[in-house]
Amino acid sequence: MGLRPLGPEPSASANSATSAPIKILEVDGINCQRNFWSACGSFKGRFNAMIGKGIIFITFLFFLLSGEEIRAYEPQANSLEQRIDKGREFSKQGRYEEALKAFEEAINLKPQSFEAWMGKGSALMHMARFKEAEESFDKAARINPDSLEAWNNKGIMLMRIGRYKSAAEAFRSALQIKPDSYETLLNIAGLYEEIGRYTEALGALNKALQIRPDSFEALMAKGLNHARLRDFDQALQSFTKAVAIKADSPEAWYHKGLMFLRLRRYQEAIETFDKAIEIDPGHYVAYMDKGMTLGEIGRDKEAIEAFNKALAIRPDFSEAWNIKGLTLIRLGDLEGALGAFNKSIEINPLSVMTLSNKGLVLIRLGRCQEALVVLEKAIEASPDFYTAWGNKGLALDGLGRSEEAIAALDEALKIRPDYLEAWINRGKVLLKQRRYEEALGAFKKASDININSYDVWYNMAGTLFYTGKLEDARETVERAIVLWPESFESWNLKGLILSSLGKDREAIEAYRKALSFKPDLAASWYNISLSYAEMEEKGDFFDSLRRAIALEPKYREEAKSNPYFQAYREEREFKEIVGE
Repeated sequence: MGLRPLGPEPSASANSATSAPIKILEVDGINCQRNFWSACGSFKGRFNAMIGKGIIFITFLFFLLSGEEIRAYEPQANSLEQRIDKGREFSKQGRYEEALKAFEEAINLKPQSFEAWMGKGSALMHMARFKEAEESFDKAARINPDSLEAWNNKGIMLMRIGRYKSAAEAFRSALQIKPDSYETLLNIAGLYEEIGRYTEALGALNKALQIRPDSFEALMAKGLNHARLRDFDQALQSFTKAVAIKADSPEAWYHKGLMFLRLRRYQEAIETFDKAIEIDPGHYVAYMDKGMTLGEIGRDKEAIEAFNKALAIRPDFSEAWNIKGLTLIRLGDLEGALGAFNKSIEINPLSVMTLSNKGLVLIRLGRCQEALVVLEKAIEASPDFYTAWGNKGLALDGLGRSEEAIAALDEALKIRPDYLEAWINRGKVLLKQRRYEEALGAFKKASDININSYDVWYNMAGTLFYTGKLEDARETVERAIVLWPESFESWNLKGLILSSLGKDREAIEAYRKALSFKPDLAASWYNISLSYAEMEEKGDFFDSLRRAIALEPKYREEAKSNPYFQAYREEREFKEIVGE
């Protein structure tokens, strides 16, 4: 949150409302510039990291310097007022050394000049000479103990060096002089925000808004603090009011869209991001969040278009390449995803998240040894990055190194015991080793973390099936189907369980349900042929077997040796289907 000095403060910068920015008032009739300190950040700096789910903010600092030409310092201008005016003029141009000399000469002429000591303190603060700045503000406060400006600016300076308790005391002294100081209330809100006390920040902002109900900057800061507290409804209300006051602010529209996204009001989020982009076509973060919103509702191709527009504006946006890569994975474009991750790593070689994602896509491409090398780099860069350990376990499993895979997954779980995916993958590795009870234990642990995880119930059902606990398996697979009714895998597994229970007619219905979602699922056609063989329904048996082999030729050899087909081996049609 930016701060608001009071008094003759020179520095002007771009107006921003990412937090309660700096405010400068008139002192002794002198109209001072707004925005002391170079702390005004673009709202584009508020991207995803603000609230969870992986969102990242990029802050830009803008400095607007006056185009007025300044002549060299003229020491012959010897009146007090001339020296103070020169100091302020130099400060406006960022020429703080010369400003300091002017203010010091003014002090030599009049040691009790409040304005000169205030100007000196401000120049010293810009020069990062904080101890001397504090002494100057203290001197100003002694000259004029009732100066709101002196206490306010001292508070700002103390915040800059991390002395928050002392800063709070200075701001309280300012409020004792003027309880309704809007600027000081914003600075107090900024202090609380900086130390993570967002509720107290909101209290100060509410008082500021009682003084200026139509303050755009206070409403924006209020919205951001509500968002940090995950009170997205209240944040949305604040940003909506801000938009009503300043309809041409792309940042207000952007943050309003972000709240719609957090509230899962996706279509409204897309429309609001579009409004921000309409006002500022270069708002690449709005394009990014629009893309993420489209991804949330399954419109991944449109999401890629939005990411590409963001990257056209900001090609070196590493995180955008990473998010694009994840979206390409969902589209099944693994090579494209790999290219996006490589581009992200080229920009930021130490991005452990992108390295981990690259490792995962290499695993899915069957390039497990390459994946292992990449994941080792991620772990070397960040030993406590549990996702990389989890993906390393998958790579080792893909290389047939099961015990090492379990050890890597255990390392991930040591760092984060509630890592759902690690428990599921640990169960899968144990299942492949036929360590069924241990696998069940892992899946049950995963269900304790997230009882609504489809993967948990599907894999648990499969494990119960392999152990012969068929009724338990049937009940468990039904839970998986409730969570994902369109899963062809669960319907196929349900068919296997029903067939094993001797319910072949019901099994066939389950297999056909799986085929309704994936018509080319050869396994279901083959399983249907097995059920028809059991029921001795010859015509349907031959038809389903023919379909299975047409989709997956490997079933031809399996059919030749399958004991369930013994009764049909001498049939001419069977020999024709299997190629004998």
